[in-house]
Amino acid sequence: MCTDKQKQRLKLDALILDQVAETINQVPYMTSSPFLVDSRVMAQCTQEMEDWDDACWDLVTRSVSSSSSEIDTGRGTRTGTGTYVPTGEHLYEAYWRALIFDTDPEQRGQRASPGLKDAYEAWVSSFATSNEITRLKLSQPNPPTPEYQQQLIGVSLRLGIQSQAGYPFETAFQQYTAGRKFFATKRGYIGWVSVATRPGDFVCYLEGNPLPFVIRRWEMQGYKLVGDCYLHGLMRGPEREGEGIGVKKIVLF
Repeated sequence: MCTDKQKQRLKLDALILDQVAETINQVPYMTSSPFLVDSRVMAQCTQEMEDWDDACWDLVTRSVSSSSSEIDTGRGTRTGTGTYVPTGEHLYEAYWRALIFDTDPEQRGQRASPGLKDAYEAWVSSFATSNEITRLKLSQPNPPTPEYQQQLIGVSLRLGIQSQAGYPFETAFQQYTAGRKFFATKRGYIGWVSVATRPGDFVCYLEGNPLPFVIRRWEMQGYKLVGDCYLHGLMRGPEREGEGIGVKKIVLF
């Protein structure tokens, strides 16, 4: 007769693809619009998001073996880019697509349209512009000069344009990333995992399911399911024969 503990075990094959190398532990914090919140909250939010995006890009460029090249974005030149192997895309292309699960916010199940690249760049640029407004307000002369007021109006108008242009990307970002954090594997794959994931966990495909999952060694006897994950370019199983560390029979608790 099986014990309760034995009933909770599941033996199945798993293709161990890779291990989690690093996660960005800050969970993204986004408001619906920078114009709808207190100015101090807006300043904190946009600074956190600008720092978060920089940290994610730094993780990607450190994790992916790539040739040295440059790409000009809305916030300036980003360096150290190359090719993302699973898709053959330019690394920058793979990065912005991965941020929104490569999914169009208006057509669920469809790949993100190329136009969302411009929306991403406007979205990210709006953080820097919002922070510029904060700095301007902190340095406001007393009384405000006409030159200062004209500069503040100009920067505020720029923020409005950027926020409007970036709205489609922001919508997708908020829709798909809630409760997750950005990560990279030891072999340079990128994507999103549950907040419970930590470095050293394994990314795998479980028997009968083409979607990737994160598992963790458990009590030296088997593995524990941590959660599903988004792995850019590998959401229908491995693309090439032999990809992954190996197939093994695991006991899942």
